[in-house]
Amino acid sequence: MISINLHSWHDGAAASMPSPSRRQLCAQSTHRRSAAQSAVSRRSWGRVVLGCAALLLGCAGGQRTDSRVGVSDRSAAALTLSLETPDAAVIDLGELRGRAVLVIAFDYDDLRSQATLREAELLARRHPDTLTVLALCGNPGPHQRLRALLGAFSSVLGLTATRIVLATDEIRAGTSSLGPIAHVPTTILVNRAGFVARTVVGLMDRGALEALVQPALPPTAQ
Repeated sequence: MISINLHSWHDGAAASMPSPSRRQLCAQSTHRRSAAQSAVSRRSWGRVVLGCAALLLGCAGGQRTDSRVGVSDRSAAALTLSLETPDAAVIDLGELRGRAVLVIAFDYDDLRSQATLREAELLARRHPDTLTVLALCGNPGPHQRLRALLGAFSSVLGLTATRIVLATDEIRAGTSSLGPIAHVPTTILVNRAGFVARTVVGLMDRGALEALVQPALPPTAQ
């Protein structure tokens, strides 16, 4: 998954580094030139090796991968995760089997998250009987404060078909059945059998969301 230009759930303070001396800069420049020359000589051989590896994987019928940056396909155990809403209701993902589920990890101050949630809300309204959209909030803070902020957030975005839920410590640590979530927005598709079918990192427009969800919807709803 990609991390460039994405808001992180785990932003930390950057360490201060001393300015390098002129001699160090010259040495670094020489090292980079040598490394670049070595890379050129290795590049053609690397392409041959990668090509052979891809051919072997294809012949062996390995798991399909998507070449687009920020997209991954993975099989996992069926989800049994329970998520709490800001008003203390509990949503059990195991009870949503039979429906496609979109879990969109977001921070309320991230513009890409807001844009993705707006489009997902429209999708949820078009498929009320077959699709559930859960907005997974990654912002930490006291429960009472989050409840007020997320209530306003939901109202401003017009989220009526989308349910907001709160990330647990397990989700933040990346050890939940949703898998690691390092950046927002991250969109996780859970199929009707309750398995994580696809994870996409980054902004998603209407067309991308529709293409993501379509295979998980019942034939009559597509």
